[in-house]
Amino acid sequence: MGVYADLGRSGTDLNRPEYVRMMEDSGCWDVLAVWKIDRIHRNAMNFAAMMDDLRAADKEFVTVYEELDSTTVYGSFAMDILARLAQLESEQLGERVLLGMAQKVRKGEYIGSAPYGYRKNGKGALEPSPEASRVQAAYVRRYKGESFENIAYWLNLSAEDGRTWSRES
Repeated sequence: MGVYADLGRSGTDLNRPEYVRMMEDSGCWDVLAVWKIDRIHRNAMNFAAMMDDLRAADKEFVTVYEELDSTTVYGSFAMDILARLAQLESEQLGERVLLGMAQKVRKGEYIGSAPYGYRKNGKGALEPSPEASRVQAAYVRRYKGESFENIAYWLNLSAEDGRTWSRES
């Protein structure tokens, strides 16, 4: 018996480390028990493929919350429906997030963390921060042909915020 927990990972992703490990360990268990179907998959095709793999390996699947098990006709049918509902919910969430982001952009808000040299004002829009002059000076140095390494070295010499710069940053 094992416990596989992909905390903070999306059920739409098949490359979750614990999910992969669980499927690789399937020779060590007989029944796969999950809290809810949407905790294992949020894509109906992925769920169906997993169920095919489990059936081929003579493994059972049960859900604790929904109280379903794959050995009954009703359980299999209900699982398919719940897997499709989980996918629908995931897709609707994605649509709502995109609509919310678009609305913020229309209102002039910047989405995400402010880049170095900027800060968000009270309305969420970007405005120059006190570091903006350092960003402008770095751009001028680069425009004049100075290497990224030299610019990072200069930024580190004049750093007032403890930030460490490298060629990549």
